[in-house]
Amino acid sequence: MHEVALAEGILETVLKEAACQGRGRIVEVRVRVGTMTHVAPESLRFAFEVLARDTRAAGARLAVEAVAPRVRCRICGRESAAQAHRLVCAACGDDRVELIAGADLQVESFDMEVEE
Repeated sequence: MHEVALAEGILETVLKEAACQGRGRIVEVRVRVGTMTHVAPESLRFAFEVLARDTRAAGARLAVEAVAPRVRCRICGRESAAQAHRLVCAACGDDRVELIAGADLQVESFDMEVEE
């Protein structure tokens, strides 16, 4: 279950950045997850919830946006959507493509309730 390790990384990143922004509780974290990572969003949310207990992110909502695979063709240069089980250029049909989206996880942003 690699979702636990990913949730740890997300939490560490957000807590570190939140410490730079002052005091307050983190209420929502937004992440983009490539569908080719095979991350189960519900498992990621659960792991994040458990790990965030007793931190300033306790109770924070983890919003997960799925990112579909996209490729850039090394032959014709075009970018196109791809299917995870068939990475080919939609324009020319060649399989010599570079995966440019859909295989990563990125923390997009987070919201805080700032204490005064």
